[in-house]
Amino acid sequence: FFSPLPMDDFNASGASLGLLERHKSGPSLQPQRTCAVPLVLTLTLAAAATIFWFAPTAAVPNYRDGVYYDELQVKTYDDRSLRIASVSHPFPIGAILFLHGFGCAPRHYDRLLGRWAGMGYHVLAPVFPDSADHQDPIRPTWNDDHDELWRMRLEDAARAADELVARVPLAEGLYLAAGHSFGALQAGVLCGGGATRPAGYSRDLHDARCRSAILLSHGGMPYYNLTYKSLAVPLLVQTGSLDFWFSKAEVQEHLRVFRDSPPGHKYGLVLAGADHFFGELFCWPDWPMESNATARRPAQIEQFEALQVIVAAFLQAYNTPLPPDRRALWAMQTLEGMACRRGPVQLLLR
Repeated sequence: FFSPLPMDDFNASGASLGLLERHKSGPSLQPQRTCAVPLVLTLTLAAAATIFWFAPTAAVPNYRDGVYYDELQVKTYDDRSLRIASVSHPFPIGAILFLHGFGCAPRHYDRLLGRWAGMGYHVLAPVFPDSADHQDPIRPTWNDDHDELWRMRLEDAARAADELVARVPLAEGLYLAAGHSFGALQAGVLCGGGATRPAGYSRDLHDARCRSAILLSHGGMPYYNLTYKSLAVPLLVQTGSLDFWFSKAEVQEHLRVFRDSPPGHKYGLVLAGADHFFGELFCWPDWPMESNATARRPAQIEQFEALQVIVAAFLQAYNTPLPPDRRALWAMQTLEGMACRRGPVQLLLR
């Protein structure tokens, strides 16, 4: 595990990440190298977009920018009604289950999920009971007992995962679990982490079909007796130098999932100037919670784009039907090639 350097080494304003230039703030403690976007990755993504671009007619109402947007209505296994947002490439090569943050909703992540679907994936995102978009919403506070909400979130994710793998034959019954904030906590548990089992929940907390995980702004580990010592799947954990929304946790706390999980195909991403919501680029919660008094910031476009470059390489390496040796080669040539400990984009490896 390589610890990131102090936040003073960042341009914390995030006004200009200078992703393709050398990072020059502070004294030089060692030869520095900036995480530059490899030309081969850019060209490969462009080629992939060409290969998988099959635009249907413009008459389809839920189709825009090369992606289908839809909503599913299903019954959960405990006989509740569940709405699931569906964002999909016309010909998906892989499956992603996305779990939204506390008090948020899938529609707040359109920019994020649309980008992932455009890369060739089918994304399903259940609307959890803590969302204002839920048909029978729970209005929780941070002082409430969340045991029932935790149970319903687990039930809803299990139902959505079953729906997802049935819709993407090329995924071979496997999927990537991704989440933001509270949803990142849940995605980590789904892919192998340990947590408190809520009363009345009889399923395994872990879904063996989860092949990899992307955890965005994971809020640390003060909830549900979390442990990630058994989280063995490939993992990308992202945080930012301004990611202090609820717990006021430092970067090291946000990266505990990365640090505590078994080594091997683990990636920790720290973005200078990125806050919990990428400047309201996605998921500013609808609930009027006290924490919403946090100062709002402009959309952090450069940080968001830097995230997408890393995510694209991670998806190609760990969530495609390529043979394992080809995926490993891709990871070595892209993600490992972008690894660095200094500058506005820190990518750490274990």
